[in-house]
Amino acid sequence: MQVKPHILYTEKALKLLRYGSGHMDLSFEMQEMEYAFLNKFLNDEKFVEMSHGYIKGTSIIITDGPLVGLEGLIKKVNRHKMEATIEAFFFGSMREVTVGLEIITRLP
Repeated sequence: MQVKPHILYTEKALKLLRYGSGHMDLSFEMQEMEYAFLNKFLNDEKFVEMSHGYIKGTSIIITDGPLVGLEGLIKKVNRHKMEATIEAFFFGSMREVTVGLEIITRLP
């Protein structure tokens, strides 16, 4: 029994990405860089942990968590909700993803 036709016609199914021309005969797969991105962000329990950092002038410095070294991906920070919006290539296109970020302090 093929699963693909049932997934495509299920109303509440997640929108799955098919690489290529979108024909039914193509396989569902995740590209290597998307897999590496997920492996960096997800812990052993498959959750995204909270990142911590501070603001120095107009720069954001991440001290721990999955955002370490990826400060350039941060597009917006909401200090009150403790979240950051990052832009990353995911599911075949550039997407905005919201992750946890606690800003400890703001330095001049």
